[in-house]
Amino acid sequence: FLFLGQTVTGSNLLAFLLVLVGALVISVDKTATGISITKGLGWISIAIFMWAIIFVVADAVLEKIPFSEFVVFDALGSALAGLPLFLFTSIRREVLVGIQTATPAKYGWFTLNNLLDLLGQIMSKKALSLAPSAGLVSVVMQVQSFYAIVLGLLLTLSVPQVFKEDVSMVAVGKKILGALIM
Repeated sequence: FLFLGQTVTGSNLLAFLLVLVGALVISVDKTATGISITKGLGWISIAIFMWAIIFVVADAVLEKIPFSEFVVFDALGSALAGLPLFLFTSIRREVLVGIQTATPAKYGWFTLNNLLDLLGQIMSKKALSLAPSAGLVSVVMQVQSFYAIVLGLLLTLSVPQVFKEDVSMVAVGKKILGALIM
């Protein structure tokens, strides 16, 4: 709305509120002293805001350049964006220690994770290039919550030494409720 002049409808606002309520349901924990919000909510809020900017910019750029050209510049930009982090001594030291102590299995998981991330990025950008609005793509992508719940459950049960999700009925039920609301 602010940058591309797209119309925000009542159903867009309602969808936004439902997603927000779903995220809050998942982020609230009962403790012995009352109710608390998980620490990750602040970080995910920042990430969501950044993703909103990325989607709006990508949506605008994809109207002006071919998808294949966009993918090249997007991947190059992602690769170059991480380099300034090496200016920080603590980050540089942590990366070097991680490289030196990593096992082949850890490199395998890291490679698989990054390949899946790259493919997911490309697919979401392709969806942006074809969909009528960035908001639609963003909301429809909420279906990934169900995939994440099922994958987290399956991986925790099959490879518990690597994946550690809370798979209790209460935790899984809360995640499903939040995802349904979203």
